[in-house]
Amino acid sequence: MPHPPSRTVRRTHERPACIIQAPSLIGARWRRLALAAVALVVLIPGCRPQAPTASNQQSQQSQLRQVNRSEALLKATAQALSDLPDGTDLEMHPPIVVLDSRNSSDHQDLYAICVPNPAIPSKPINVLHVATNNGRFKGLGVGPGDLLKFFVIEDETVDEESRQTGMSRQKAMNLKVARVLDDNNLLIEGALSQVVAVPARLEVWRTVDVRQKDVVRRLDDYATRRIPALGWEPAPDEKVIAQIHDWLNQWIRQSNPPSDWKREPLLDSLPEELRADQEVKAVLSVEKLAAKSFEPHESRIVQEAVWLRDISRWAHGEAFDDVGRANALFDWTVRNIQLESEADAVPHRPWHTLLYGRGSADQRAWVFAGLCRQQGLNVVLLGIPVAKPAKGTADSATTAGGTYWLAALWADNRLYLFDPRLGLPIPGPEGKGVATLEQVSKDDALLRKMDVEGFPYPLTTAVFKDAQVCIVADPFALSRRASQLEASLTGEDHVVLSAKTGELTSQLTAVPGITKVALWEVPFRTLQGQFTLGKSARTNEALAFEPFAVRPTLWKARVRHFQGRRKAATTADSEEINDHEEAVRLYMSKSVRPTDREIATSPSDGEQRVERAAKTNATYWLGLVTYDDGKFDVAANWFQRPELTKAESIWATGAKYNLARSWEAEQKYEEAAAILEKDGAPQQHGNKWRARDLRSRPVAAKRD
Repeated sequence: MPHPPSRTVRRTHERPACIIQAPSLIGARWRRLALAAVALVVLIPGCRPQAPTASNQQSQQSQLRQVNRSEALLKATAQALSDLPDGTDLEMHPPIVVLDSRNSSDHQDLYAICVPNPAIPSKPINVLHVATNNGRFKGLGVGPGDLLKFFVIEDETVDEESRQTGMSRQKAMNLKVARVLDDNNLLIEGALSQVVAVPARLEVWRTVDVRQKDVVRRLDDYATRRIPALGWEPAPDEKVIAQIHDWLNQWIRQSNPPSDWKREPLLDSLPEELRADQEVKAVLSVEKLAAKSFEPHESRIVQEAVWLRDISRWAHGEAFDDVGRANALFDWTVRNIQLESEADAVPHRPWHTLLYGRGSADQRAWVFAGLCRQQGLNVVLLGIPVAKPAKGTADSATTAGGTYWLAALWADNRLYLFDPRLGLPIPGPEGKGVATLEQVSKDDALLRKMDVEGFPYPLTTAVFKDAQVCIVADPFALSRRASQLEASLTGEDHVVLSAKTGELTSQLTAVPGITKVALWEVPFRTLQGQFTLGKSARTNEALAFEPFAVRPTLWKARVRHFQGRRKAATTADSEEINDHEEAVRLYMSKSVRPTDREIATSPSDGEQRVERAAKTNATYWLGLVTYDDGKFDVAANWFQRPELTKAESIWATGAKYNLARSWEAEQKYEEAAAILEKDGAPQQHGNKWRARDLRSRPVAAKRD
């Protein structure tokens, strides 16, 4: 039988102390935490050893239980964050057919018309009548909310000659049942804009999966009403994310870890009109930043940091120096985030940019800075004012405000420059290494090497004298709770969540020519944009996210791709871990990459759109994950797939660029350069520069 916990008293000659030993059943690590949290060692000058009372024992035991629970909550959170893909709920069922030719009263297709409702004075066109009288609405239990596929839309993809010969094709209009009147008559939700007098084929479908219905409802709520503005995405792992949110709030309430946090003075460097914005102002208030609770959408920001941490662990390359590691992370960012023009940019955080694999130069820079931060590397943004290019000229690289942003790594008391718009680091003297701010400020020839025929580089030595240095941070990174959580997650569980600006600001202001350090506006403009995004843009956002919501295997594949662990089995009982191998398997699954025939026979336009998007995305990411694993010939085959290379593909420019990079890795420089020279992508300036550099490589190799 185990002995009861012992109680000992230790005295010193100068300062007697009452000391209570922690119960022996607590592990060493947990014992240290318990002792620190409940002050089991209490030094009281001049105190006399006293016999423990029942109330003291109960109080101490209660405090121990609270500390143990707090530690358990943090441990559970860390474990959930360490393997987020396992939190993906893969259960998702598509809608099923309730009524069509297979179960109509005569086993023939149903044909219906839609006419005005005589019972309402305004006579809305909402009465749907089965003209063939073979309906079974009542008999089959059709009810409100069921889906109607009414094939009345002319398929414009059918050519005119085929239409004239009677080979036209109708696509389905999606409607919802409002009320069933009898077996052949019902009311639809809303109303049509015109009468359908010619009978058209009709089918009734039903979403039987509760989650599927919930996804559809939530996407519609966001698209039509912006509810909610933040954290609206019905992701397949939201149950575990919600659980993490609950655990974090319980943990911080019970433990309230010590923190020397104070409001960030650099917040005052943001433009006045931005700080005065009603929504932004509320988020930046001292009360919000110091609050001892996590907002629901902030668990996604924690997930974002975990994604960045996981990627940075395997994508930082083999270099040991800071510049080499940053260069590898920058290259990964450029290859994996297809550049989009500023005009097409939507207010996305880094986790959106990573998930979709597309973003503006600013969003690329934000991802790059986040990856570096997880590796202990400080990347800031260098804002350089330049003259706006003439309208219609090739160089339209500047932002609307006339500021050209370079990402800059702070290392060895120097700022090393990377151009996220060109997808290139600025080469140093003799084309070696990465140029520093000091070097380009003194030698314009370094910048002139970035000129390409038809694309003069917009920066000169002269404009760098007015450059502004901006630190990358967002409201959550500047909050007390982010700092407290980061300090509490240690070892393999450690993730950088906060932005420590004080020391970095002091170091940067000591650099000659830098007179002011500010916060980068983009994260705060992104927050502002999320609160004000218009209906059309929200609809596009909902459509873009839908494939991940209703094809959860695609989401899991994407997160496994990011996680990228590789570990051999060490014992007979242990298993080999290869996240990229599993990502490939998931990307290849039939639920993600159905055949073209299966897509063509999908019951609705919406289903076909989701399936095409999932398949195209998975095909592109198969190329990227095999490139990341060094299988450049396999990657090249994926990037040449017709669904990626056709002009209307959303991945046309990224596929061409990464095909060229695959051939470059195989030292097929001429083939790679030929692709890059012809590409008219937003990154074409940088691509043409790389093509010129590639063409010089065989000559240099021969000369050497």
